[in-house]
Amino acid sequence: MRAVLDAARRGCDLVVVDLPRAVGEGAAEALSRATATLVVVQADVRGTLAAAQTLALLRRHTGDLRMVVREGSIEPDVIAATLGLPCAGLVPESRGLVETLDRGDPPPLGRSPLGRFCSDLLSGLTS
Repeated sequence: MRAVLDAARRGCDLVVVDLPRAVGEGAAEALSRATATLVVVQADVRGTLAAAQTLALLRRHTGDLRMVVREGSIEPDVIAATLGLPCAGLVPESRGLVETLDRGDPPPLGRSPLGRFCSDLLSGLTS
């Protein structure tokens, strides 16, 4: 993981690493080098509880933790207060996204709600 991250940082301005919930050696290495760590939280009781368990592990390995919320039954500010995390964004519902990705097509960005979300998220990470 160390070599892959070094190579990625030399060749790219932004490196995104999608990690599993379990924190093994590779994930710990990536987390220790992260400028910001985003945790995706489903906005319901089950998702918030799962995020709380994951955060207990992540806090040992990384500093700047933020959440990205997938729409649900709980308001993002309630989840932020419960988890003690700032909200980096609310992922909009995107009809047909799973099917689009399953076909191997790129996600619809541009002026779509998902595109605006991605643009805003990236701006927030770089500022």
